[in-house]
Order: sequence, then structure tokens, then C-alpha cells
Amino acid sequence: MHADALRRWRWREGQAYSAPLRCRRDQWYLVRATTGPDDPPPAVIRVQFLRDGWPLEQRGVGLASARQDERGAERLGWMLTPDQATHVRLEAPRGGDGQRLRIVWHAVEEHDAVCHPLARVPRWSAYLPAQPIERIMLPAPLEPLADWLAGCQTRILSAVPSRSQLARAACGGACIVDSVWVDQLGLTLQDLQKLADEAWVLIDLPTLAVLLRRCRVESELAEFRSPHSIVCARVEYADAATRGFALQDTFPYGTVGPDGAFQMRVLRATRGWRRYGERTGFHLLLSSQTPWQRRCGDVLATFRAGQRGRLVASDAPWLAAGVLGRPIAPRLARHLVRMQLGRPLSDEVQYWTGSHETDVLVRDIAEMPRRYPPLRAVRWASGERGVAALGLMLPATGAGRASRPPRWLIIDTGRIDAAARQPGVAPEPMMIFMKWLAREVRETRPLAHRLADTSVTWRFRTAAGLRYTVLYEAAPPARGALERSVRLTADDAPQGILGDGSLQAQAALTHRLRACLKSGRAAADV
Repeated sequence: MHADALRRWRWREGQAYSAPLRCRRDQWYLVRATTGPDDPPPAVIRVQFLRDGWPLEQRGVGLASARQDERGAERLGWMLTPDQATHVRLEAPRGGDGQRLRIVWHAVEEHDAVCHPLARVPRWSAYLPAQPIERIMLPAPLEPLADWLAGCQTRILSAVPSRSQLARAACGGACIVDSVWVDQLGLTLQDLQKLADEAWVLIDLPTLAVLLRRCRVESELAEFRSPHSIVCARVEYADAATRGFALQDTFPYGTVGPDGAFQMRVLRATRGWRRYGERTGFHLLLSSQTPWQRRCGDVLATFRAGQRGRLVASDAPWLAAGVLGRPIAPRLARHLVRMQLGRPLSDEVQYWTGSHETDVLVRDIAEMPRRYPPLRAVRWASGERGVAALGLMLPATGAGRASRPPRWLIIDTGRIDAAARQPGVAPEPMMIFMKWLAREVRETRPLAHRLADTSVTWRFRTAAGLRYTVLYEAAPPARGALERSVRLTADDAPQGILGDGSLQAQAALTHRLRACLKSGRAAADV
């Protein structure tokens, strides 16, 4: 479906709509919005679904930046049509006078990107490396990675080192071994495993495939290409190299071709590889998720533990550096490199991506107090028909100074359902924040002392999942507490393409809210 070819616009209740376009029922669509170099594309487009000409449902489709260059800008979004929809029409973007906007819908398979905001992700200390990694050695083609590895000494090797130089430089640190080094030094898989006893060693998948064949192990590289359906990686093993993700999280991984197609390189999970991995102790870190069921479950990252280090095979460093092409999710690729090199990560940071199943999220939020005490699921009178005001509350522990009046911080994130004309913050980052805050209190961390006389409440509004409002109890009155409020908008937690920027957004959101907890400023100053 191409919206740029439309010339007829119809006015209805003061709003211009495009001519209806036929759509499939209960079908996922990839939305590509492109503009010229002087016309920034919208962050959200609004669509109206019809059933045989009659209005059925209105919805906003969030668009994330995929490309920005001299040719213009491109944004991507995904939408699922209702099971009774026969047509869809586009609402004319406001403030777009004179703007040339091209929007194309492509029918695709359901994207695999999924997160688990309620997962019990262990703290970073649970996955500490055997020895602190303070030195990292990179080959010259991966020099761009040095800018993203702050906090450690980074050495760039332009020439091929000798075997002894490689061992001395890598010992006690981390080293990414280029395929050229392997060929010219004649390194074997056993040589790299010996090196990994004293260091964290990374190689790419083609190098692993070559070394496996030299060991007479069946190995096969494959490249998958999908014109419109995105390709992803799935977390199969909880470890330092996958820190920041929950087990079974699935996130965008691979490159985007010049024509916009999504591409991925994998090591096929052949029977020979699986037998070799079981025999030698290789563990699967990341597996492939593609639109084709028979092409899922292949190897994207694997590792074998050494005495004080490990051997990791992954294309992530080359993907993040742009050697393989333009990454689908560049920030997630850089995060993977940092984790695969044993770099630290804050406990409150976790990957998330928005879900279209708002009613399920409303139910899951209601269940959080059972899984993460002392949280409470609460509700207020919304004052708006068909819309509920719900939230989570972390009560004060009551251990504060009796001379100081109790405080109440309310974090208001607006509407979480796609029907809202002004979308608020997605619920996933606040679920992660409240989960982390409850753990800080349960484990009596330093932040718990600041919360001794402070109740923290997250409040949102929704028109979806109303049948689950009975699971929420009435919010208690403030009763003289010093009440402060923080209002967040969708711009405060931008997720990027299917969560590409979620880790940075989560860190920034947590930093801002922690500052609010520590300060005593009034609501207008927050």
C-alpha cells in the first residue's frame, strides 16, 4: 500500500483523511515513512481503520529513525490491523504544510522483538568476570569501537602481532582477534582456547567456521535476507555477555542493505556443530530469529569458558563498527560488544521494546505486587469515560525521622494505549524502574534509606484492559503528605527501532527520577 500516491483527502469532524486503502485483517504491516533532506518525518502517524466504510478504530503508529543522510530521512514503524478491519486511511499530519511525505505499508510476518520487563534479572555482580578487565586490544578495522569502550585502556594494532606479542598483550585483558591474524599466524582453535584461559578473546563467525573445518567439524555459514520482515537475535544464555537482557528477550540484529532489506549472517546449527559444542563446552549465547521457521535457531554468538577468561565467537564487534554494513540497531550492537568484552553495567538498565498488547500489560502490572513486594497496584477516579487511571505504588517504609512530614512523589506518564492522540511513555520502562526500586527497598540498599519517609507512585491512563481494573485497589489518600509530581512524555523514553535506544533511555529515565527522589524541589521545578 502506497500513501504517497493519494491525491484525494476528505474532511471529517475538522480533520483531513486520505482515501481508504484496502488492508488485510489481523495483519502486521511495516510502515516506511520517508521525506526529503529538508523535511523531517513525523514521529507518530495516526490511522483510522474501517469496516466496510464505517469507522472501526483510531490508532497512533510510532515511527523510529532508521536513516538520516543527505538524501533525506526514513522512519520505521509496525502496526497490526484489527481482525475486523477492511480498509485503513491516513490522518493528515498536522503542521505538515508543503511537506513531501511518502508512506509505504508492507505486509510482513509478526516481528519477533519481545522483552520481559518483569523478569528477575540478576545484578551485575552475579556475572563478574574472574578478573577485572582494564585493557582491550583491537585490530585496526575495529578502531571505531574505541570511542564506545570508555573506562579502560584501548590499544589499536595495525600490524599483525607475533604469537608471543599477542599472548602478552591479551593476558589479563580482552582481545578481539582479526581473521588475518589467524591466517598469518596459523592459529588453531586450541591456540585460541589456550589464550582464553588468561583473557577474554573474541573472533567472528567466519573465523570460527574455518577453525572448525580444520578440526574436521561440519560447519556452514549462511546469510539470510528479508526485504521487509526484520531479523532478530534471541537471548539463550544468561551471562555477563548478555547482561542488560532478560532470558529469551528477542531484539533486532543484523544489517540494512542499500535497498532497505534486512540481512543477517549466521553459523548454521548443524548436527556436527551441536555435537562438538556439547563435547567441548561451547554454550549458545544468541540464536537467530528470522521470518522463516526453518531458518531460526542458528548461532549468532557462542562462548567457551576458560580458567580466567573465555573464547567468544560473535559478529557483534564487526557489526557495531559498520564493517558488515549499516546496523539495524547500532546502539544495541555497541552494547553487545561492551558486554562481550566484560564491561560493567548499571543494575537498573534493562532492554525493553513497546508491546501492542496493552490489555495484557495492564494485567501484568496488576500482578507485579505479588512478584515484587512491597509494590501495590492502585487506581484513581479518572474523570474520563472509558479511560482508567491506574498505577503502582511503593509505600514508604515508615523508618524515617518522625519530625519530618511524609512525602509522596507521583510520576505521571500519560496514556499507554495506542488510541491516545497524545501518547505517553510506554509502560515497560516504568515497570522496570518500579521493579528495581522495590528490590532496592527489599535488599536495604542506600536508596532505601531515602525512601523511608517517601512514597513513590507511578500513574498512567489507559482505555485498554479495563476488565483488569478490578485487580487494582483504591489509592490511599495523601493525608497531609508533601505531594510532588513529575510529568513525563513520550520524548523522555525514546526506544528507537524495536528498543534500539531502550538501554540509554532507561538509564536517563532512572537518573532523572533518582534526582527527583533525592531533591526536595516542588513539582513545578522538576
